[in-house]
Amino acid sequence: MAVAKDGSSGSGTARAAHARAELPRLLGPALAALLVAVLVKSFAVDLSVVEGVSMSPDFPRGSVVVIWKLAYGLRASPGYLTRWAEPEPGQAVSAFHEGRRVLKRVAATGPASLERAGGGSLAVPAGTVFLVGDAADRSNDSRDYGPVPVDAVEGRVFRLAPGGPR
Repeated sequence: MAVAKDGSSGSGTARAAHARAELPRLLGPALAALLVAVLVKSFAVDLSVVEGVSMSPDFPRGSVVVIWKLAYGLRASPGYLTRWAEPEPGQAVSAFHEGRRVLKRVAATGPASLERAGGGSLAVPAGTVFLVGDAADRSNDSRDYGPVPVDAVEGRVFRLAPGGPR
């Protein structure tokens, strides 16, 4: 085994020097990958786990969903920078209500008028959506808090993986 002038074996020192020399070369691609991941999560797609039962049976508690954030436009909180589509009745969406992400189905987009179950009608103003849970008896939704601004809609939701017990 060769011995360096300082008495060390040299091989460990050479490996450490090589690793320090490689760090700047690897740091650039690692930071670029991190930046791409942050941009994709912020503006394009996100994953979420369903916590409640309001969207059962299509989206049972524990199921993993994909939120396609580019479905309706390019969103930057608190609203859209540009919008190229509107949520449509029947689509499952992710929206923000009182700072919380909610998964609901679009019942109507404004301007519209909905008939109430007990009689009468409810106005859905322009620029808003009326969101309901699939399990109406177990859902806190627009029937409780009213229409939600379209700008609060984060994106369209698709089920990725089955959840736990229904």
